[in-house]
Amino acid sequence: MDLFAASFVLLVVPWLNLRKNPEAWVKAKTVPAMIAGIPSQVWFDAAFILLGVAVIALLIRHHREPVAMMPSNWLGKGQALYLVFLWMMVAGNFERAIVSFAPQRMITEGVIFLNAVICSMILLIYSKSEISGAVTKIDYNRIIKKAVLIGIACASISILLDWGVVRAIYGNNPASGGVRQIRFGTEATATTEKPKAGQPHP
Repeated sequence: MDLFAASFVLLVVPWLNLRKNPEAWVKAKTVPAMIAGIPSQVWFDAAFILLGVAVIALLIRHHREPVAMMPSNWLGKGQALYLVFLWMMVAGNFERAIVSFAPQRMITEGVIFLNAVICSMILLIYSKSEISGAVTKIDYNRIIKKAVLIGIACASISILLDWGVVRAIYGNNPASGGVRQIRFGTEATATTEKPKAGQPHP
């Protein structure tokens, strides 16, 4: 379970978020759409597959016999996982933006970088070097059931409350500036036709 969780966070989540980078590179004309007759997207996915093989092999090796650079306690493992994932996403975001960098991007990328630096400092400076006491096993089934029930209750209350506020303010009238839109029923105004070029969406 630990191997699956770490692999999912370090490989699947970054891949799902960064796999659109080649599209941005091709659009900015910094990377050709085809490299050696193979789409750039395929090259990117192939690189991630190779990375995945290496990471999974390292995790399996660590599970059988600890790797020296890997932390020995759960606190260190959690910190390492968080930091690797954090900076992987920061680097991935920057490599997407750098191909079409503009002055206004300096603020956006600077804030992302500063946020990552602050998070890293808080994580490492304000955490204890050792965990006091033994780590006890947690009954996640009970926690999950409780979270699901509370989530359903809160979502239901929120939906009903939002619906009631909207009905109290607008009644059957559409919001000012809006268009009456009904998707289903005999009074449906939605259309299945595609909007014509140059015309706003109905």
